Amino acid sequence: MTAANNQPTSSPSADDEARLDAALANSFPASDPPGHLHGEAIAPSARDVWAHLDVLDAAAFAQHLCPGVHLSWGHARADGRAEVERWLAGWLGGLRALSSTITNAWNVGDAEVLEVELACTRLDGHEATLCAAVVMQPARPPFEAVRVYLELAPLMAATSGTR
Repeated sequence: MTAANNQPTSSPSADDEARLDAALANSFPASDPPGHLHGEAIAPSARDVWAHLDVLDAAAFAQHLCPGVHLSWGHARADGRAEVERWLAGWLGGLRALSSTITNAWNVGDAEVLEVELACTRLDGHEATLCAAVVMQPARPPFEAVRVYLELAPLMAATSGTR
């Protein structure tokens, strides 16, 4: 539905779409846009799915998971799509912004492995960059396992000058 000026009446979803497009643009060379291979649509990759986190959309990320998915995120664990979505929504809910830069990607056996830099802004404005290794199995959704190896200490550190 649109307003009289042909702008979407739901600006958050329009904003989300713009942020998702920007996140995907940062992850792919112009010659190989996400979800396409020489003009043909293909199944989304781990990169495509990871981009949903940059728009803080746990539900969209969870749509690409098997019902019995297992998530390991640092020391946290969650099993099942609904529990993973709840856990991710809670984690993302503590952030004002997230911007991922995929610095490397490999297909290893039945998995896609991503090397990711996560620029995080907490709700209080504290900023931190986390480096992560992400393993998603199988290499294409629906994913049965998502493992995120990262050190959360920089994100949890107190903002300088406050106690």
